Amino acid sequence: VKDCDARFCPYGQDQSVAVTSMQRARDKSKKASSVTLATSVLSGDGIAVPDDFVRLPDLNRSTTTEYPYLSPQKELPFINDVFSNLRLASPDMKPYDYVVYTNADIIVREDFYDVISVAIEQGYDAFTINRQTISKGVGDDENSDTYRLYTAEDLDIIYKTSGDIHPGTDCFVMKRSIFDGLDMGNLFLGYPPFGKLMLAQIEHLAKSFTTFASDE
Repeated sequence: VKDCDARFCPYGQDQSVAVTSMQRARDKSKKASSVTLATSVLSGDGIAVPDDFVRLPDLNRSTTTEYPYLSPQKELPFINDVFSNLRLASPDMKPYDYVVYTNADIIVREDFYDVISVAIEQGYDAFTINRQTISKGVGDDENSDTYRLYTAEDLDIIYKTSGDIHPGTDCFVMKRSIFDGLDMGNLFLGYPPFGKLMLAQIEHLAKSFTTFASDE
């Protein structure tokens, strides 16, 4: 939010495009009314919550408050706090059976939520969807005067772009009962081994788990 580029405010570039893609995927979904977008932010970042997102309780701690001697200093949230805030807000939200967690820089395709719905109908109670990595803009040379960073207006171009397969795990879909059983301790976002630990817990709790590759 602080010192953001006017093209992407109140986010950074990645978050700006990702948030817009989530909104577009929900609006394009055949079951749009069953998709609820929600987020939990640090108290000073409330301006970053879109009007059509459910604003969960704010996060009241981060690595800055809990680990003041950590270097470099970054205000990173604890994943358990995010999950706890969703559980706390659930009684006041539209009922949900599944939770989809994606990192804030994941651009989803228009049919993202419909693809998830099909996988659920196939009987999976938890699964991950691996992503592809794409360039940050249009052009071959980032140092060229003609190179242009992608914005939220470029989703149609981005959807036609072929990316590189990414080995990490940062998009999780799980039944609510599995979500309620997760305990991530004091693991904070932004660094490994967040993805591996979450994956291990979900695989342990799930009865029918699978992974969808980024090119499926």
